[in-house]
Amino acid sequence: MREFIRHFIAALVIIGAITAAHAINIIGLPQQPVVATGSSAGTATFNADAGVVTTTALTLTTGTSATLTINNNQISSSSVLSVEVYNGTNTAGVPFIASITPSPGSVAIVITNAAATGVAALNGTLKVMFVIFN
Repeated sequence: MREFIRHFIAALVIIGAITAAHAINIIGLPQQPVVATGSSAGTATFNADAGVVTTTALTLTTGTSATLTINNNQISSSSVLSVEVYNGTNTAGVPFIASITPSPGSVAIVITNAAATGVAALNGTLKVMFVIFN
């Protein structure tokens, strides 16, 4: 039943009925910080069917991207994932999910700054909520 509720809440997020922050509070998704550093958004190991991962601090300028890799034993190449990004400590730019590529045991999530030219770069961490549908 808990899995059904998580998937239902994720569907509400996808259609815009509630925000990811509300979903986290409603179903108490586990959170795990990413430990990688550098220009990438980081890598985390998170073996759950849903959760929230905090990226490394990002400074993406307009049109640039970083990849967050989540290692997860519940993901296969045929998994369907619902992913949403929102600000952690970041206060600038327009982060969005450019692509989601599942493979056996992990998913690569590309985050792009979609802000208009001349708008400030991302300046902090992002929270990435994911739900796996198998």
